[in-house]
Parts: sequence; C-alpha cells; structure tokens
Amino acid sequence: MARKATSKATEESVQLRIVVEANQDTPTYYMNHVEIVMGLHEIALWFARLPTKPSRAEMADAAASGEIVVDPEFQIVIPHTLMSGLISALQSVQTKHVETFGTRTKAELQ
Repeated sequence: MARKATSKATEESVQLRIVVEANQDTPTYYMNHVEIVMGLHEIALWFARLPTKPSRAEMADAAASGEIVVDPEFQIVIPHTLMSGLISALQSVQTKHVETFGTRTKAELQ
C-alpha cells in the first residue's frame, strides 16, 4: 500500500506598513485643552475647546468656583499597549518640529 503524501502548510509572514492619508473630507477639530484620564485597560484623552471670549455669566461662575466647566468635544481611547509607541512617536515629531521651525515661547504664540 502506498503512503499518502502529507503536505505541511507553510505560513508566510507578510509585513505591511499602514499609511493614513487625510483628504478634504477628513474631519478637522481645533481644541485648546486636553485632559488625560486613566482606566484599567486604556487611557482616554478628553479634548475640549475653551471659550476664547467667555460671557460675563461664565466669568462670574468661574470666579466664584475657581473652575471653568466644559464638556469634551470628543474623546480618544487608547489601549495601554499602544502608549509607549505613541509617546515615542510624539517625541520624535516634537523633536523634528523644533529642528525645522525652532522653539517659540507662549508670548510669541499669542
């Protein structure tokens, strides 16, 4: 009796680079405040837009309480497993930005 030939499935590893391309329909948000919130399995970034010119009532409330209360416009939730890479990427971009454009003080930005 002839033996049946056995074939082993060979797994090939394919490495792909993810490329994100923004277009004119990609939503763009301007936020001037971010709060970082930590959970058991993820970190959340709450983005808010502080009023550029608060009303008198908002100013009175802020003066009385010592706080400006705003709702976040959106949140981004990131698993802890991505945080080290994200921090490295942000530091790299910041370094390249300073090398390209130099540093600016808060007074220069206003």
